[in-house]
Amino acid sequence: MNEKGIIELLSALDVHQTHVGGSGWVQASCPLAFAKHKHGHDSNPSFGINIVDDGRSGYSCFACGAKGRDLSDLLIEMQHYAKLYGNVRIDLAKARQIAEQEDEIGYMPHEWTDTSEAKEFEPWPDWYLDDFKPAWGTGARAYLMKRGISADICNALDIRFDSRKGMVCFPVRHRSGFLSGLRGRSIDGKKYHDYVWNGNNNTSVTLYGEQWLNPLKPVVVVEGPFDLAAVYPHYKNVCALFMASINKRKMAMLQCAVEMVAFTDEDLAGEQVFWHMRDVAPATLRIPIAKGKKDPGEMTPSEIRKALRDFVKLDG
Repeated sequence: MNEKGIIELLSALDVHQTHVGGSGWVQASCPLAFAKHKHGHDSNPSFGINIVDDGRSGYSCFACGAKGRDLSDLLIEMQHYAKLYGNVRIDLAKARQIAEQEDEIGYMPHEWTDTSEAKEFEPWPDWYLDDFKPAWGTGARAYLMKRGISADICNALDIRFDSRKGMVCFPVRHRSGFLSGLRGRSIDGKKYHDYVWNGNNNTSVTLYGEQWLNPLKPVVVVEGPFDLAAVYPHYKNVCALFMASINKRKMAMLQCAVEMVAFTDEDLAGEQVFWHMRDVAPATLRIPIAKGKKDPGEMTPSEIRKALRDFVKLDG
């Protein structure tokens, strides 16, 4: 993680006095001092995170011995002690978002560098779908039923099946109605696949469901296609991102709506999506996931309706 990301991460952990040393470390008071240091504070700053512009950073505290090669380990420890000591000053959600973005390219700040503008949209021909039969009448029916998808929803979303790869496929369309791409999900595993036509795939710059979005109603934003399929029977003004970040083109489409409501997964990626939305639209709300479930796709219809009704006017 680079210097800027480290300083913002420490700020989220209620550490605001930092110093960049000549040895490639950001030095600061230990964020775990409230729980692991004598008298609950680090009077002689002894904590550091090493600066790695193009990779993952480690951390170390020479006073309490906290040490790790991955900042996610620090956040796990922070969460434990925050609950134990009732520390409400730290912003773990924001810290998780920042740490989640620490990957092989380093930290991507809130004003993230966007590449969608450089990608040229190329419509696909509708005949591309001719090789994929409607999924309900195939060997995928049992899998779809297990995932809670009915024949009506299968037909409404035009869900297809790739018998060669054993994948349920979701056609993605541009706002104009042109076919943009096809996202596949294996019925015997958790593997996803983005299909390519003419060397092109537009799913990175197209919201799944953008062709039916009504900007005069709140837009519910989910992460994956099965999350959308779970919400759609109860509230049709819903779209899926297909990823744990939002580029400028997708965000511009969402900002056309009177309100954005995040219905994202109960994990670090879900936190990241929500905070990206909040960065651009501070009024963005978030729908809580039902207890014991990790995403909308795992929730029952009654759980979905209960979760939605406090945020939007349900269909039907």
